[in-house]
Amino acid sequence: MADFSDFISQTVPVLHGHVAADLVFWSQDELLRWLDDRVKHLATKGAFVVRNTVALVNGTASYDQPDRTLSVIHVAHNHKPLKASSSNELEALTPTFDTTTGDALERWYADNTSISFQPVPNAVAVAAASTAEVITHEYPATVDGVEAVDIPVPLVVLDMFAVEVIAEAYRREGDSQLPEAAQQLDKLAGLYQSAVEQLWGSR
Repeated sequence: MADFSDFISQTVPVLHGHVAADLVFWSQDELLRWLDDRVKHLATKGAFVVRNTVALVNGTASYDQPDRTLSVIHVAHNHKPLKASSSNELEALTPTFDTTTGDALERWYADNTSISFQPVPNAVAVAAASTAEVITHEYPATVDGVEAVDIPVPLVVLDMFAVEVIAEAYRREGDSQLPEAAQQLDKLAGLYQSAVEQLWGSR
């Protein structure tokens, strides 16, 4: 597991500083913002899979998802996988789908902020299993240097992020611009990206 200090120790010497405060053309905040962009980009590729649980409440259909949720991959209740559906599909089947309760959950549906179950769990469903298992893709916590934030990647992936950020630094217009160096670093980053895709696979 890496953190932002590992990243800073990799990038700052390449940008001609001993510590971040030595940097002339860039700031630590700038480097961390670019790093956070790269982490979020990797998250959209399905790299960060998180197992969560939802505490079910008798008579309650919808529950908040974690703030950084990108998508829901799998949902199960009482060791039984639930079928993914949409509210439109469920409304066509049962107009009262969002209020009708049942002993066993069968389907789930989600929007940007919540996940819901059909039928709505009743006391029997909650007694059978008080939580539903939910596996999601999520963004990691924002890397801003204010708090010690772990970056949930192996160090080799942090190496890729460092190369990408250094390329971004040299690509930026100004006295520090080195477009040829940025192009070469982009090629190296491409090799890393191919390896990372092999590491995580497509999801």
